[in-house]
Amino acid sequence: MTGPVAAFFRHWQLPASRDEVSQVMRCCIRNKDGDGAARLVKALFERDGDAGLTLRLGYPASGDEQGPLADDDLKFLVRWINEWMPKTPGGPVALDLSGNDLTAKGLTRLCACLRVNPRVRALDLSRNRFLTPALSRQDTASKALRRKLTSPRCPRAPLRTGDAIGELLTSGHLRRLWLNGIPFAREDRELIIRAVVDKRTLCALGMSGCALSEADIKILVQQNGSKGWRHLALGAKLTQGALQSITALLRTSKTLVTLDLETTEPYSLLTVTELFRALDGNHSLKHLSVAGHSLRGNGAAVTEVLRKNTCLRRLDMSGSDISMELLEALVRALSRQEGFKPNDTLTTLILPEFAPGAVDHDKTELIKAKISFAISRNRASLFERLQANALTVFAAGRSSACTLPPELRSRIVGYLQDDERALRSLANQVRKPDLAPEARATPKTWQEARSPRS
Repeated sequence: MTGPVAAFFRHWQLPASRDEVSQVMRCCIRNKDGDGAARLVKALFERDGDAGLTLRLGYPASGDEQGPLADDDLKFLVRWINEWMPKTPGGPVALDLSGNDLTAKGLTRLCACLRVNPRVRALDLSRNRFLTPALSRQDTASKALRRKLTSPRCPRAPLRTGDAIGELLTSGHLRRLWLNGIPFAREDRELIIRAVVDKRTLCALGMSGCALSEADIKILVQQNGSKGWRHLALGAKLTQGALQSITALLRTSKTLVTLDLETTEPYSLLTVTELFRALDGNHSLKHLSVAGHSLRGNGAAVTEVLRKNTCLRRLDMSGSDISMELLEALVRALSRQEGFKPNDTLTTLILPEFAPGAVDHDKTELIKAKISFAISRNRASLFERLQANALTVFAAGRSSACTLPPELRSRIVGYLQDDERALRSLANQVRKPDLAPEARATPKTWQEARSPRS
């Protein structure tokens, strides 16, 4: 054992990052160490509050020594969740299984788990490569021959990925489902979208990189009236018709917080003028990603909208080919100019990297420096306001001496883009060690778990 796994099991040192948490959790599940997994989740809950009830078992794209989970590992995971869930404090639980090697057949075991445990409200299956028909596991020659000799005359058709995911939605009480990075076959995509339409509790969906068509995007956007979408990831090569559906959503939605239009498809031209104009009357969207597109548009319109917008916190343009007109529009929107109030709510702006030999390289670097200065100013101002709010909460005696209260923590995480290190830094700065013990809120009581194996 090395790295965070060794640090946890030998020294009981908690993993710091999400990838490290996932690595230790996958090690526990692979070795069928349910006690170790329970101890880790309990310690994370005591450190991070409700955020600790996210079971992180995702395999990162960069890889690590533990490797991805397979269907056999999922068997033990389901048994462990069924045993562990009643011992935890009440509250929704998120299950992250992204990047693993699960198949449609393996997902049927997860259906029973979701049916028994209605507290599992979020599920991430992104980047599970074997959920794509072209990459599904192939039988070896011996297995294929044995199946041919022993199978009945009318063999049962293999379970489709779309049917398996549809059954997951039917079985559980999911409110969030992530399927990003899985290029489904057309038949599977239609089955999934049909199940999404029928699932009334679902309010967040991630299907970026799933080869969505214009018709698929239109169907999903039209569900806003019944679902009240809070998070949508529809990354694809956007047609004019798809863009019209999305702008109509922005004009009418009062609940949408995150819209992810990031794409990895080449030659995707996106004119952002109408997209930004749709933000003019939107007072809910905080995170917008247009990464990966070739971005063009009317700079004056973009400047005007961003100056007036008081809600958008994060704008991601990474990996895109952005015009000089739009770059200058961003600078004007963020700069303090006489007679104009700058945008002071945008705290994260991710720009693409520009090649050193590119045309106007010096000019683009100067623009990036100006934008970076303005964003830093906005973040500092926001941090001061949040710190003042936190001190008010502590003075009222509604918080633990070590952690921020959940209602404030969720608000801060929304501002800081799930930056756990920044969150803990803020918690340390507003800590009040002189609070009376009776004024300190304690985490909800856990049932005593078994001690970890030696």
